[in-house]
Formats: sequence, C-alpha cells, structure tokens
Amino acid sequence: MINSNYGIIMIHLRKLGLAVLLLHLISCKISLAVLDNDCSGHGHFDEQSGVCICDDPFPVSAGSKGWVGETCEIPVFHGNDDEGADMTVDCQNSDSCNELKEDEWSCFAIPGNAKEDNDEKSWNHLAFFLNRTKGDGDADLYGYSKNATNPPNFAQATGFDWQDTQTIRSSAVVHTLARSDYPEDYLNQGYYLCVHNYPGTGSLEFSLKATKEVCRVSFSRYDGGAPLVCSSPRDASEEDKRYTECKPTTGDCICKPPYAKPVENVYPGLGFESCSAPVTMISKDDASDSKAYESNDEYVAPQEWRFWGFNTSAEDYEVIATVAEKQGRRGGGGGGGRVAPFARFGVPPGASPGQFDERTRSPPSSSSSSSFGQHEHRIVLDSTVPGTRSGLWFIGVFGLSSGGRFDLSLQKFSCPGNCSSNGVCDRESHKCTCEENYGGADCSNYIKEIPYNSTVEKNTSPIFEYEYFNMPEITETMLSGNVDVRITAFASSNLWNEHIAALPEILLSLDPGSPGAFPSADNFTQRMVLNLNKQHSLTLCSSQFVQGPWKVALHNPLSNIALNYTLTVEKIGRCLNDCSGKGECSDDGVCQCEDDWAGGDCSVEKSGGGGTGGTTVHHHRFRSFISSLFLMAIGAAATFGYVSYRGIPRWLPMNMNGYSGSGLGLYQELHEHEGI
Repeated sequence: MINSNYGIIMIHLRKLGLAVLLLHLISCKISLAVLDNDCSGHGHFDEQSGVCICDDPFPVSAGSKGWVGETCEIPVFHGNDDEGADMTVDCQNSDSCNELKEDEWSCFAIPGNAKEDNDEKSWNHLAFFLNRTKGDGDADLYGYSKNATNPPNFAQATGFDWQDTQTIRSSAVVHTLARSDYPEDYLNQGYYLCVHNYPGTGSLEFSLKATKEVCRVSFSRYDGGAPLVCSSPRDASEEDKRYTECKPTTGDCICKPPYAKPVENVYPGLGFESCSAPVTMISKDDASDSKAYESNDEYVAPQEWRFWGFNTSAEDYEVIATVAEKQGRRGGGGGGGRVAPFARFGVPPGASPGQFDERTRSPPSSSSSSSFGQHEHRIVLDSTVPGTRSGLWFIGVFGLSSGGRFDLSLQKFSCPGNCSSNGVCDRESHKCTCEENYGGADCSNYIKEIPYNSTVEKNTSPIFEYEYFNMPEITETMLSGNVDVRITAFASSNLWNEHIAALPEILLSLDPGSPGAFPSADNFTQRMVLNLNKQHSLTLCSSQFVQGPWKVALHNPLSNIALNYTLTVEKIGRCLNDCSGKGECSDDGVCQCEDDWAGGDCSVEKSGGGGTGGTTVHHHRFRSFISSLFLMAIGAAATFGYVSYRGIPRWLPMNMNGYSGSGLGLYQELHEHEGI
C-alpha cells in the first residue's frame, strides 16, 4: 500500500516538474521577445520595468513629434486647445499627420492649463471637433489624461477616458467635456487626443480642433466647425447671442428666449444649459380641430433637441403630433436624417426611461443608414387613456446619430382623428358617424369586400397594423346545418424571423349593432394565428354562426414591418349522403340532382310514366316511407310525403292524425295543395 502511494506521489512530482520547466521556457521566450524589441526605433526598452520608454511622448513645442504605445508605434504631434484652430496644420505637410490608412492612429498632445481663481484662461468646459475631410474611412476620436495611471491599449482601443465613434454616420463629430466630471487637477498637466481609422472602411483625411471656455462651449458641425459659446458664435453681437451670461462656477449659460428653460425644473442634458434647445409655444388659436399648426423644414443636430409646448383642455378629445422626416440622404446639414419624437406633461421630455409619457407609435422600418426615404412618426395624446391630463404638454424632437430635417404638425380633435375626414364628428359625445365603406372609432378603416370563393392577395403590401374585410352576410338558410365557411390565409415577410414571438393573426367578429366596429387583438369572436410561410385554415360550422354581417381583420402586430398575404373565404355545402352520387352539392348545401333522380339526397329514381296527366306513385318506396313516418312521428303534428305527379316529384304536407293511408286521399291532398 505504501509503495503504491509512493509511486503515485512520484508521478505527480514529475508532472509538476515538467509544468514548472515549461513555464520557465515560456517566460524565457517572452523575455527574449521583449529584449529583441527595439521599441519601433522610437525609444528604448527598460529592463527593470519591462516596457518601452518612448522618445518625447508628450511634445510641447509647435512642430515637434513624439511617440506613444506599447512599442512606441503611435506618432504624437503637438496640439493646442486655445482658439479652436485646426491642430493638423503644422504637421500635415511634413508628417501627413492628418492622413490615416485603415487601422492607423495619429495622436496630439495638448498642454495643460491649471485653473486659478483669478486666471483669465481658467475653464470649465472643453469641446472637440473631428471632421472627415476626405475619403470613406471611419475616424473615431479618443482621449486620455497625461496623468493617466494606466496608459490605454491602442491595439484593442480600450482604456481611454473618453471616445466618440459616430463619424461613420456623419462626417463631423462634436464631443464636449465638463471639467467637473473629472478629479481635480486630472487634466491640468495636459491630455492626449487620438484619431483612429477603423479597419475595413478605407483611408481618410481629417481636421481636428479643440477649445476650452469658462462657459459651455461647442463647435458648429457645419460652417467649417466654428467655435460656439453657449451655442452662439464667439464673435456674435450682443443682440445675436443666445445668452446673457454664464455662471462662472459651472459654466451653465443663462439663455434668452426661445432657448431659456420654459419651466423652472427641467431634466439635465437637454440643452438648456448650453442654449442649444429652442422652445416654441403653440397658442390655442394656432392648433384646433379646424386648424393644424405646422412648422416645416426644421433641423435638429445629432444628440440635440427641439421643443414645442401647448395647452390642452377637457374639450380636446385627442391631440395628434406628426413628425415627417425629410427625404434625402441622411446626415449633413441639407440632407435627410433620423429623429425621434417624445411627449411629456408639464416639462420638456427626455429620451431616458421615466422622462417621457408618450413616444412615436410608428417607428421607422429597418433600413440602411444611407438609404433614401421618408419616415413619419405620430404621437397621439388620447384623453381616454389613463394618465393623459389636461394642461401644459411638450413635444420634443431628438436628433439621432446623424440628426436630420423634418416637418412637424400638431392638431387637436373633438373626435378620434377628426374622423379621418371620412365621417362627421359629434362634439358632445366625441363620436364619429362614418361614411359608407369606412369604419372604426376614427373612420380610418377602409372596408374591403371579400365575396365567397374569392381571394385577396397583396405581394407588395405597405406597412399596416390592420386590414379589414366584409364577409357576405350569414343568412338564415346557412344556419340549417348544411353549410360551412372556411377561411384560408398565408402570410410572409422578408424581415420577420423565427426569434420574433409576435405573429400575424386572422380575427373574426359579429357586431350587427355597431356597423363601424371591427375585430381587434383584444376583441374578437374567432381567431387564427398565422405562422409565416405556412398556409392555415379555419373552418366554421353552422353551430358557430350567428345571423348577420361578419367582419374579418388581418392583424399585423409589428406594424413597422411590411407583410405580404393571401386571404380566401369559401362557402362549402354539406349535402345528405353526398347526393348519393347522383348529383352535385351546391355551396348552400342543396343537392342539384341529375335528370333521372330526385329527393333531398338524389336517391329517388323518377318514373318513366307514359301518357299525359298520368300519375305514378312508387308504391314500394311509398310503403316504406309511410312505415318510417309512423315509427318516427307518433304524436307529431305534421310531416311530409313524396309522390310523382305527372312525372314531377313533389313533397307534400300530410296530416298524420286521421290520415287513412289510401292512395286516393294522397291524390286529393295533392290536388288541394296545388289548387288543381
């Protein structure tokens, strides 16, 4: 036992020794690799610390150049942030510091400036302007302090203090910093600005500017990137300035109308600190149920806001704000773009959760960031929805990564959607009376007729939430038990995928008391869910019918995704004994018998019968039939009998109480019934 344990221990020790030897060899190999590193020829290797010491890593004189990075592979040029001038001018001719191939870096060292109480050059805010001037590359902006404890990892583009990676969507990027967001003296010794051309996007050329001020400072994205103080040009006259002064401790601007805060308490970061968010107040006379307020060709810059304020009253059943993005290529001051509208009661809205009450109900469909097109957003304030109050409301339009131009309209209605101009509004009840072929609470639902045994097909369907159809009315005859109705549907979409849980559906309802009512996702009589690219059928028998007008709705739960579909409604007759193989079953469930056959199931053969006026009773069928009647109808008040009179088959009512059963009595009833 001892020998066995000893052997196991020796095996483990040998394995451990091999592992230690392997680690030693690996460490030697790594050390040799580092020792062989010449720091790209721009520095020397420090054996004690095991890192490269780069030449002049923070050049402080104009035209000078240094190096940074793990192997001193990143060039660093002298830069400045005093006047907002292009810092590449001094080095672009000699070192091409403004040109980058894919995955290349170019850095600039910005000397520090300590903040003193009486120093005229003290500052609260920094702004940077990176502009792609040539090429298709994606220039990303990074920055970090000279005093950073751990230098960034340039190979992985990590470890920086700030970054902005938006130039793939817009050629110009403006990035701002507040000194208060960083520890005291963190930036006093200077900082680095670095530009990286993202791999796989092509080469580029760029310009780079920086400036600092006591007040909120920025750059115009256009007009060559002119520096802005409180969103006003530095050389603006007092009349043209958007502000009266700024707070020296924080740099927040005291803005003039329409850039001033519309209410005392607003969410931070909306632009009221920098006078970049104008507010337009809409009067009661400018927006009503008879007049829409319109503001056309508005522009909002990326990450900035535009606001409109208005008051609502108890008379306003509904308020609809529409924001239509302008057509054109997104990005740039004159093209199209992408925006997002929000609404908030009492204060201007923000885009963060809890900062808005309503947002767009029609988000843009998926598309390329460079595509052409126009997207329309709608915000609906419905007085019947809990939380929708009367009083001061604000609509805010936020510029997404590329900003954009848009048209805005706002209108108040006494009825839903002002009855969509397809009906008459009763202002007291706030209800619409719709015109023919229109329905829904706001008369916006155009009703399509879909006859039996017909198909409606849409292969280039626009986006929609509901499509509505009128089925032929369910008649009393169809309730006899001989008729089924089958609905067959097929849906497809190029943008839908298996990970989306919501699916389109067919909805049916009957509401003869409300001709304008339609089935909806939460109010229906019958429902059929449609898995995409599969055909589905729903068959209703007479026991599921109610006489009257039935409506069909195709519900698209993702109304921003286009949906193609086909829809067929069939009326299917069910005949007794399948017409005994001697006739055709109609869609009303009635046998259409061949010439020589008769009866409800075409099982009765007609007599040849010769001569005129001759009448033949099929005695063998008649006797059997009468016997069956007596067995099934004892105590019944009435039933029917079958005869052939002059070659014409007939079913006649027969009083079974006191009927003699003689052929003469049957003929007498025939004469009386026919009036012959």
